[in-house]
Formats: sequence, structure tokens, C-alpha cells
Amino acid sequence: MVPGPGLFSPPERASARAFSLAEAQRTITDIAVEVLRERGEPARYERLIGEILIGLDQAGHLHRLVAASDARNLAGDVPGGAGVASSAARDTTRAAGDASRAASDTTRAAGDASSAARDTAQAAADPTDQLVALIRDELSRPTQQRIREVAPGRWWLEGRADREGAAVPLADRVEWAVYSLLSTSGPLDEGSFWARMASLFHGHDLPDEALVRACLTSYQSPASTSERLVTGDDARRRTADHTELLARLTDAGHRLGMNVWIGRREQARRFGSGTLGDLMMPHEQTAWLPAITRASAEDLEDVDCIWYVRGRTALLFEVEWTAMLGDVLLRRHSRIPPDDRLVRFLVVAPERAGLIRHKLEASPVLQTAIETDNWHLILWPHLRAWLAHEPLDLAGMEPYLGLEPAVDRGEEQLDLFPRP
Repeated sequence: MVPGPGLFSPPERASARAFSLAEAQRTITDIAVEVLRERGEPARYERLIGEILIGLDQAGHLHRLVAASDARNLAGDVPGGAGVASSAARDTTRAAGDASRAASDTTRAAGDASSAARDTAQAAADPTDQLVALIRDELSRPTQQRIREVAPGRWWLEGRADREGAAVPLADRVEWAVYSLLSTSGPLDEGSFWARMASLFHGHDLPDEALVRACLTSYQSPASTSERLVTGDDARRRTADHTELLARLTDAGHRLGMNVWIGRREQARRFGSGTLGDLMMPHEQTAWLPAITRASAEDLEDVDCIWYVRGRTALLFEVEWTAMLGDVLLRRHSRIPPDDRLVRFLVVAPERAGLIRHKLEASPVLQTAIETDNWHLILWPHLRAWLAHEPLDLAGMEPYLGLEPAVDRGEEQLDLFPRP
């Protein structure tokens, strides 16, 4: 039984309704959107097609497609059916026609063309070829407005509402699950670790093994063995490091003669004999943030730290000890429009460098956000080294930037902030 065609129609047998190309196309798009929303990140075609096939079967489309193919050549008889036949079949038909015309003077060539035409007709009538073509054609339809191919074979949500309603990226959820297992489950052997991960992620959320291994490598302690996996990361210590870096950034911004903002959620954190908020000047604590750049006060007040000269420039810093980039890059900062006077810095723990590299290489969406929003990555120790300079010079930051900065490679300094 499958849902009826109308809002109040009773369920009906799959065989009781004729195959509808339009209904099948809508189902394909709806399933692809659902999978991408639940994963929260782009997915490969190979990951989507399995879910789409299951959904088409559950909706009765596969049964009706096979029934229609048994009754007649779907490509010729079903309205719009020519678009269902596979691209390969169409190309072969065209080639067969060309061969037939070119070989009209010879009986043997004509026989070969006739045989090719018969094979083409069989391919066009084959439900599997029709189904694969139907899925590909619908995903890449020029008028498709809900999904798009963001990289060869990689699909993501096109509609803003769908993107904003998407789950936390799967890669970030997998990362947190790995850390949680290592930090709360006690020592695990590798077999137990993989079994626990398999129980947490399946169906739409099935992650690539390479991602899980990258997370494990990032969070496991050097003392770990295959029989005893442990982590050296401690959330409380990392929070203290985060607070200390924000205090250093506040001091450095003031040394440079700039105004400083500390994220609203961070201001109450204890530092020294007071709080981080106490490090701000009175006029900074009551600053009208939208005057800094074109964004709402709500979006700007959550940025960890901002250096700014009103009307001239703003430097936004986000300090992270994890590699969970989805919320920062794709949600919060997507609401802060790019601006020539705006520079963003992602300050990350050195232990996360490899995992961040893996995520950036795997996600075209993250790569685009990094490039479009003018993000620069800098590791915690490199930020501390630059902040210790006296006098402090913005141009001197350049060799410290990146997951493999020039300062570690002995390369010449570039000019991040060109002088007039």
C-alpha cells in the first residue's frame, strides 16, 4: 500500500496507479533534500542514490515503473518519458542512426546498424537504465531550485530555508561523539570503539570511515594503543585556555589602539580577580555593534573577540579547541556579510590541524565559506607568539597564519595588510 494521490485520499495498492514521471521527480527531490538536511553537509551521489531508491520503492514508484515498462516502451509512451531514458541510451540511438545513414550503401553496415538499434531499444526499455537516468536528470535539472551540485558528484541544499533547517553537520557530530567516547567511557580497545560508533551512526548519518579515523587520530592521546584508547583533551582545561587567549587578544587590541569587543557569552568568564568583561573599556561595553560592520547586534555580539576602528576596519576572532566548524562558518558568520574592511580569524588548537584539513578537503561548502568570507586560520601557539611582539604590528601577523605557516617553513614574510 502507498499514500493516495490526494490530500484526503485513502491508501491504495501500488499497482492501482499508473506511473507518473512528475510524482517520481518530486519524490526524488524530496528524498534528496531530506537526506541532506539530516546529514547537515554535502553528500556524494553514491550516498544519495541508495536512499532515493529506497524511498522510490516505499512510495510505489518502482513497482509502477516496472509495470509500465512491461506494458510498453516507457521512453516513447509515457508523457515526458523521453527524458527518462538514460543519456547513454540516447547517445547510442543517435550514433546508431548516424551509422545507419553512413552505411546505407553496404548490406553488412546496415545490418550492424540495425543490430545496434535493437540493442538501443532494449536499453531504452530497461527499467534500471530508466531509473538511473530519471534520478540523475532530476538531481541536475536546470530548473532545480532545492539542491545543487557544489562539486563534481557532491550535492548540497540550494534553498536558504532548507540550509537553515539542516542538522548540525555530520562531520561535527561524529567528531564530538569520538571525543565523548574517549573522555567518558574509560579506556576502550579499538574493536569496542568501532562497535560503539557503529551503534551511534547509521542510515542517513552513516559517516565515511576516513572521517572517523581522522577524528580518532586528532583526539587520542599519544599514549594510546590499539588495546587502550584514551584522550589527553580535557574540556575544563580547554575552556581555561580559551579564556586566556581572549584576555591576550583584548590586551593586544588595546595596545594597537583599537576598540575591543568580547563575546557576550564570554564576558562573564572568570579571569584573574574579575571577569573577561572587566577588561573592556566602559565605552566598549556599551558599544553599538552594527556600527562596526553590516550585521545585526545579535549576530556580532556572539563573536569571541572583535578589534575595530569604527568606520575603517574590523578584525573578528573566533577561538576554537575543536574542529567543529559548521556552527561558526556556516551559521553564525553566514549572517555577517563579507566586507572589504572585514577580516576574520579562526584560532584553532594545534591538535586539530589535521582534522580541520580533512574537513576542508572533504567539504566544498566549508572551502567556499573560508574563501568568500575572508577567513584566515592561525594556531594557538602561533597567535601567542605574535601577540608577544613588542611593539605589536598587524603586518607582522602574516607569517604566522595557516595550518602550515610560513614561520615554520622559514619563508619570507608576505604583506597581509598592504600599506598605501
